[in-house]
Amino acid sequence: MKFEVRPLSACTPIVNFSVALGLTFLVAACSGGESAPEPEADTGPEISSEIVELPAVWSTNALEKPVNSLAISGGTTPILAVAYEGSGLQLFDLDAERIGEIAPYSVRDLAAGHPVEVDGAGLTVFAGINSEGALKGYVFGEGLVAPVEVDLNVGESAPAEGICSSELGDGEEGLFRLAYWTEASDKFIHTGRLVEVSGEFTWLPDGAPNET
Repeated sequence: MKFEVRPLSACTPIVNFSVALGLTFLVAACSGGESAPEPEADTGPEISSEIVELPAVWSTNALEKPVNSLAISGGTTPILAVAYEGSGLQLFDLDAERIGEIAPYSVRDLAAGHPVEVDGAGLTVFAGINSEGALKGYVFGEGLVAPVEVDLNVGESAPAEGICSSELGDGEEGLFRLAYWTEASDKFIHTGRLVEVSGEFTWLPDGAPNET
């Protein structure tokens, strides 16, 4: 399904990730290590081994209103998720074009998104915390006009204070790794894996929380 989108006009800057990533790779390719070999006498001028510093290049466009949280997904077609203050969750591609419509959810914090497959459907899932401190998943994929909010079923009663996510480790099964901490015990991080069971997202803990 293709959505009509219009360019954003200027206010809050969004990074032009395509340009920024290109600059990152350029810097990595042009910079040398500490033990760079001496060039041969006939190869031209010596190239400095110091890290090259380049200014960041942004493509600035306006967002709807002030932002609570930003997160980007991995995969071949990364998606930028923007959680607005008050309510509103909106997705963009890396050219800062809107993807679908704004979802009416109140999201306080977002973790990195992950491309996953559920029942043969390719989806992008962002784990997050809503305004009431509950852990939620925000799902987007083909056929959806806006992100859909789902429960993560972590079995936690205390409001969540923070959240983060990462890819699965070698040999691990599921969708992605997820960690969070709560207002009641912010010195302990709960870690585990998010899996899909009978069409629902379920969090499988690693064991006892890790003390920070």
